[in-house]
Amino acid sequence: MPITLAAGQISEVDFGNVGAIKGRKFSDLNGNGVDDSEPGVQGVQFLLTGTALDGVTPISLCTNTDANGNYSFPLTPGDKLLVTEVPPPNSIATTPLTCSGSFGDPATPSTCAGFSCEFGNACLGGNCAAKTLGWWKNAGNSSITGADLCALSALNLRDAKGTHVVFISPTNCAAYGGPTVAQITAGRKAFTTWLGNATATNMAYMLSAQLATMTLNTRHPNGTCSLVGVSIYVGTPPTTTPKCLGQGTMTPLVNSNGFITLSALMSDANSELGSYGLTTSGKTDRTCQGFKETALDNANNSESTTGVIDVQCPAVNNPCPTD
Repeated sequence: MPITLAAGQISEVDFGNVGAIKGRKFSDLNGNGVDDSEPGVQGVQFLLTGTALDGVTPISLCTNTDANGNYSFPLTPGDKLLVTEVPPPNSIATTPLTCSGSFGDPATPSTCAGFSCEFGNACLGGNCAAKTLGWWKNAGNSSITGADLCALSALNLRDAKGTHVVFISPTNCAAYGGPTVAQITAGRKAFTTWLGNATATNMAYMLSAQLATMTLNTRHPNGTCSLVGVSIYVGTPPTTTPKCLGQGTMTPLVNSNGFITLSALMSDANSELGSYGLTTSGKTDRTCQGFKETALDNANNSESTTGVIDVQCPAVNNPCPTD
C-alpha cells in the first residue's frame, strides 16, 4: 500500500507483515510422509530452541497441538531456530522430527514471513484388532458364510503339495441362490482342517493360510477398524529384503517409510501364489513368500512393533511443563 507524505510529515502505518512459526501434526494413515488432508493429532508437544537475534540469549519454548493438530509459537525473533517434535508413543515418524529456520531478522527480509513445518506419524495400534488364524479356525468358524468360502476358493490358495484348494466349487458358488447349507457346512469343515494343518514346510501353504485369514478379516470388519484403505509397516527400505514385493511387476510396493497398503500386499501375495505354489526348502521364491507371510501374520495378530496395521493416531496428553 503506497503512502504519500508532505514535507516534514510523519506517519505510522502497520502493514501487517507479521510472520509466524507454526505447523501441523497429522496422522499419516498411508505412511507416505505427506499430509493428504489426513486427521490432525491433538496434544502433541513441540519445542522451539535457538538463539535470539542478539546472538546470545537462548530461546526455549514449548507448545502443544490443538484439536486440529495445529501448533504455533509466540512471535520470537531468532536465528537458527529449531522446531522439534516429541513423538507420540506407539508411533513411527514418517517425516523428520525437526525443522529449522530463522525469523524476524530485518537484515534478512525473507525471514520475516517465518516458517511452517508439518510433522506426520503413523500410529502402531492394537485398536485395529484383526482376528488371528487360530480364531477363524475355532471360535470364528461358524461366522464364515458361503460367500466367504466362495471368495476364498477364488484365491490361489495352496496346500502342502502345492495344489490349489477350493472349499466350495465355482459351480456351486455361481448357482442360483448360491451354495446350499450342506455345502457351506462341508466347506467350513474343509477350511478348518486346511487352516489347522498349515505349516511352513511349503511356504506357499503358510502364506496361503495367512492370506485367507486376512481375507476373512477384511470381509468381517469389527467396530474399531474396517481395514479398508489401511497400510501396514514392513520395515524401512533397504531392510525390506529380499526386494520381492511386487513379484513379476517390478513395481515398488513399499514406500520410503516402510509402509505398504494392505490391499497391495494381499494382491501381490495372491499373484505370487499363482506362480509359485510349491516353495519347499531351496525352491524359487520361498524367501520372498516368507517375508510376506510374516507381514500378514503380524497384521493378523495386530502386533504393536512391526507389521502392524496403520490406524489413526489418537489424541495424546503430553502437556508442556508449567514452570
